[in-house]
Amino acid sequence: MDTWDLDGIRVEDPYDTFSPALRRAMGRGRYERPERQAVADLVRSGDRVLELGAGCGVIGVAAARITGPDRVTSIEANPAMESTIRHTHRINDCPGIDLRIGAVAAEGGGTAPFHLSSDFWASSFDPETPNLTETVSIPLIGIDDLVRESAANVLLCDIEGAEHEIVPAMDLAPLDLVIMELHPTPGGLARMGALFAALIGAGLHPDIEAGRKPRVAIFRRPSRD
Repeated sequence: MDTWDLDGIRVEDPYDTFSPALRRAMGRGRYERPERQAVADLVRSGDRVLELGAGCGVIGVAAARITGPDRVTSIEANPAMESTIRHTHRINDCPGIDLRIGAVAAEGGGTAPFHLSSDFWASSFDPETPNLTETVSIPLIGIDDLVRESAANVLLCDIEGAEHEIVPAMDLAPLDLVIMELHPTPGGLARMGALFAALIGAGLHPDIEAGRKPRVAIFRRPSRD
């Protein structure tokens, strides 16, 4: 089995879920590099972290190495990735991360169709998801309930464009740090402006230096400095 090392995080593909492109990105150390750097630079030992979009488990492990696994809650919409994520957590001594399969929504309860791509990171609610392989029904988890339950003050977000609906609709008051990968969506700059306005309006200031990392937006409260 191939094994990759990303800043000391061990990654394997025991269930053959990685595409050739992802394997190349792993081999070159490029997989989620900006997010890994932002987590290493900005997350602190006393934080409680909520991760939306666990991927293959790498970013959750990066956070757990700083805070401890019991202070990280990870949400992943793609049920096909659960075994791979748990494997990543386990081989990096982080089985205590609270992993849940479902999708965040303004209100919890019920289910929604989720479209799986052969490139797992591209799976989304968009019916035009590239390289579509299957559509599944997944449970919806209320975002504000999730923040309260996890007592999170840090949000890590990589949810393939759903950030434009979720973040402006949520109560941002408990958070003092947001690290979010941005995704192009219909509506473009207007939707991006609304997303940023919601964060700034909640008192979370854009981190200009950290925000130079490609496609990663970072917002934090002045009290965190």
